[in-house]
Amino acid sequence: MSDATGDPQRPLVSVRDLKVQFAVAGGRQVVRAVDGVSFDIHRGETLSLVGESGSGKTTVGQALLGVVPIAEGEMRIGDVSLPARTAADRRRLRRSAQMIFQDPYSSLNPRMRVGDIIAEPLRANGIGATRGERQKRVAELLGLVGLPADAADLLPHEFSGGQRQRIGIARAIATEPDFIICDEPVSALDVSIQAQIVNLLGGLQKRLHLTYLFIAHDLAVVRYVSSRIAVMYLGKIVEIGTRDEVIRNPSHPYTQALLAAVPGIDPAREATRQGVMLGGEIPSPINPPSGCAFHPRCPLAEARCSREVPRPHRLSATHQAACHLLADASEPSKG
Repeated sequence: MSDATGDPQRPLVSVRDLKVQFAVAGGRQVVRAVDGVSFDIHRGETLSLVGESGSGKTTVGQALLGVVPIAEGEMRIGDVSLPARTAADRRRLRRSAQMIFQDPYSSLNPRMRVGDIIAEPLRANGIGATRGERQKRVAELLGLVGLPADAADLLPHEFSGGQRQRIGIARAIATEPDFIICDEPVSALDVSIQAQIVNLLGGLQKRLHLTYLFIAHDLAVVRYVSSRIAVMYLGKIVEIGTRDEVIRNPSHPYTQALLAAVPGIDPAREATRQGVMLGGEIPSPINPPSGCAFHPRCPLAEARCSREVPRPHRLSATHQAACHLLADASEPSKG
């Protein structure tokens, strides 16, 4: 999918003030799953969305693919504005944007042979004029993900979890997409297999010039895959920056708490890092806290944190975080 402007500096993916809401309790209550999220993803990079379960990460990915309706905001992938309005745009989006799912067990049809699973997006998008051409493409895709060609004749239950995720990856790259949403693609796998899948995704990104939105809660994994990291809490991005900025200089108390829970993620800073202990659970998005949503769990919270919503504070050209304490630190001393 090429950008209509032809501008190489134009982001491949652009999201502005995205809001996704779900009505519950017969429409009497509203879940604010995503509440004003904005970010860009440039070609060839990986933006990781990080946060606890319930932070809204997966909903952002689903909104980009049109799986859930949006309440407000603007989105674009390539030169297609979302949600796609025309049949032609929907066809282009299906071919150019794909998803790798979290669970390699439930994301594959147990009654379909692997070759048919991978060939399904080829048929749906008119790729390969004959069955023989599609079978040849399936064999190529299996080779790209490290599986033998004869895997096409087997059923999903005949494979391990890591092999099933490779099948899911082969299906995702079948249409030669530009953009892939990786929805916690290693969280359901054994630790010994996670590194293999992460390395596979990195190799495919370089070989096929892919752009990733990598959704995860494990910062130890995110450290190895990310170009940039966005930290989400209760539907909002509270910090975003390059991988090194977020990992080595976490500025929001929530980011600091997430990193403190991952021992040894940055050995150079391990001895000097000031850990922020994270207590309690993420509040309900039906009735979010006033002011800064993180203030009920934040050990550094002040009185105004419960009253005022913090604005993003720019720490560098590529790094910003939404915290009142950062704004105070940047103000000149008085008196």
